[in-house]
Amino acid sequence: EDPSGGIAGWVGVGTLATMLLSMAGVALLAGGAVVSALRPVVAAEAQLRARQPFDLSPLPVAEAPQELQPILAALNQRLASASERLSYERAFTALAAHELRTPLAALRLQAQVALREVDESRRERQLGALVGSVDRCNHLLEQLLTLARLEQQDALAEPAELDLHELLEPVLDDVAADAARAGVTLQTVYDEPRLWGRPFAVQTLVRNLLSNAIAYSPSGAMVRLASRRDGGATVLSVEDGGPGIAAADRARVFERFVRLDRPGQPAGVGLGLSIVRSVADDHRASVELCESPLGGLAVRVSFPPGAGPGGNPAPAP
Repeated sequence: EDPSGGIAGWVGVGTLATMLLSMAGVALLAGGAVVSALRPVVAAEAQLRARQPFDLSPLPVAEAPQELQPILAALNQRLASASERLSYERAFTALAAHELRTPLAALRLQAQVALREVDESRRERQLGALVGSVDRCNHLLEQLLTLARLEQQDALAEPAELDLHELLEPVLDDVAADAARAGVTLQTVYDEPRLWGRPFAVQTLVRNLLSNAIAYSPSGAMVRLASRRDGGATVLSVEDGGPGIAAADRARVFERFVRLDRPGQPAGVGLGLSIVRSVADDHRASVELCESPLGGLAVRVSFPPGAGPGGNPAPAP
């Protein structure tokens, strides 16, 4: 028997064993490294599973490996966005419940009084007051729904260049009947026919301004909707011939549910100008209240130019 063959065999077996052991060691080390690297992911997954349904607090990022930090940071941004939206929905629900409770109670009381009234003329007056209260309650509900729709539209619609003729034609059609009943003439002057914004939001802003102007203008007055270019901005203005707003009151009329109810003037719900302010803020636009050439109030909203790269205002042409 050749002794050299036996030695070679043992060397081959030893070499193979060494390779197998080395591979096993590498596999163990690699497995340990993978487990260690994935430990923050597993921990984050466990934290998410253990959370209550409305717990949207951010996940810890600093302790995670550098490679995972961008992923966790992006997830935290989504959680923050969801938290903000949930907070808005809770606030809106509380607002709607609070503001609707009072008019609904008043409706019930007026209906009860009308039911007990035996004099026909007084009953008719009570029923007329009831109809007026229903109209105010309906207007309040419409404004609250508009606030909710604005939030939804802002989340879905991207700003774009808008043709004011096309965009505002349905708005003018909507308010035309109110203007005719009030004996008010509507005039439009589009010196600048385009504007950068979200369609539904801009329509809502103009509808509220026109409705306010019509409601507070006397019969025979004019309400003017105009647009013009001012440097790089597009200025939308609504002017009326009504009583106007005193300079001391102009800042607070943008607050929600602030009413300047005056004798002989329609009783609003105090949301119209706050909606205008909300739309303007979303578009980074400024709002100015001033004297109107028509004798009443002028509301001017200056929209910045269209967004350029990165969401920054594009330079004026």
